[in-house]
Amino acid sequence: MGLAVAASVVAFLLRERHRLVLALVSPDIARTAGIDVSRLDLRFLLVFGLTIALGLRYLGVLLIGSLAIIPAATAKRLAGNLQGMLIVAVSVAVVSTAAGARLGALLGRETGPLVVLSAAVCFFASLLVRQRT
Repeated sequence: MGLAVAASVVAFLLRERHRLVLALVSPDIARTAGIDVSRLDLRFLLVFGLTIALGLRYLGVLLIGSLAIIPAATAKRLAGNLQGMLIVAVSVAVVSTAAGARLGALLGRETGPLVVLSAAVCFFASLLVRQRT
């Protein structure tokens, strides 16, 4: 069930990303282009709510909070455009999760804090890289 919901969230974001960006930049231009902005906003909020609910169920409060904020902050520092931000944020979240789970198995510790630590290491490493303008 969770995998199907996650796949539908990803499919929605990939399918609607251009409309979402246009509505974010200028709702008036989006309306002129024929986009029903209020309906798109509602659908986005529903997908966002599903993402948070899924994360809370499978990851917990600490992990969902850190995996929503830290990869995005890291991507903002490293990426030059929105597409790059999406790729970097997803990559940081996946790498942090895999590294935290692996470290947890090796050290015999809980994985949640190690996932957060891995994401934080990625963020602090991004501070060492010159920010793109």
